[in-house]
Amino acid sequence: MPKKGSGERKESFDELMKSCALVPYRTIAVGIDHSYTSAMVMERALHLAKIFCSKLIIIHVVPTMLPFETKQGPAVDPSYMEFMKLADTDVIQLAKKRLTEMGVKGEVIELEGEPAEEILEVLEEEKVNLVVVGSKEKTGTLVHLGSVSKAVSERAKCSVLIERV
Repeated sequence: MPKKGSGERKESFDELMKSCALVPYRTIAVGIDHSYTSAMVMERALHLAKIFCSKLIIIHVVPTMLPFETKQGPAVDPSYMEFMKLADTDVIQLAKKRLTEMGVKGEVIELEGEPAEEILEVLEEEKVNLVVVGSKEKTGTLVHLGSVSKAVSERAKCSVLIERV
């Protein structure tokens, strides 16, 4: 439809929709820990990867800071780090097992550091198209996200799906 008085052609919404080239979700990522929320979010990511025939990158980060620290403090005791890695071995093995069971191509990346920063770095390096994060609240805004989910959802340069658990 032409705009009145301008002589320009205005595309219809239908034409605009047809001309939009969406990038398929070739690579999907999810960060996991040993929480219930994390398990539900990983299941959503697995199912999406299967539907879209995407590669799934499962990211697990052992925090090198104690919970609720706001800046890098003294180094975490090495025995604590070893305990955390050992405790998370089951989570990593289950993630690998679920990839195989679902027939989804992917990998599990194990890292140490500040979880949000490490996840964001992987998203960039792997050219992730979609990251799935969890919310502990069924309603609300970004305020209801955990600190890692909030940071990732605010700073990721890819699409973000917030799974309400």
